[in-house]
Amino acid sequence: MTPEVQLSAVTFPISKKASDQERQQIRKIAGEALARLRQHEELALVVASYNKTYGATGGELGRFAYGELVPGFVEAIRGVDEGNFSEPVEGAEAIHLLRVDKLLAGGLQQFDSVKGEIYQMILDQKTDARIKDWTQSLKTKAFIDIRL
Repeated sequence: MTPEVQLSAVTFPISKKASDQERQQIRKIAGEALARLRQHEELALVVASYNKTYGATGGELGRFAYGELVPGFVEAIRGVDEGNFSEPVEGAEAIHLLRVDKLLAGGLQQFDSVKGEIYQMILDQKTDARIKDWTQSLKTKAFIDIRL
């Protein structure tokens, strides 16, 4: 099982034609939003307050293996604990504030959690082998008379 992370985000879009001054303003607003989120203000309320003016969007992104994420996101969430936000991640077209909702460790699973799956796999293998033997024995015992 590979390590996975469940993320939520607030995204502030940046126009391709934005000037340096406009980009700086969006960075400032993203910083304000991050401060509010770190004060445990609800994500939906923060997004709603910046939506009309700055086009902010946000919510749950889902569950991802680290290999599926953009390298900038992986770097930003490295060392961030569950429930906390990363530093802003600035891309060409947006600034993202990422929250680590859940860290799912990779590695070996506990036996008790996979015991049922293992049992079913072994049972399926044995059943398939028995069916194969049975059909083979039917073929060898069968008498087929072909008349033309």
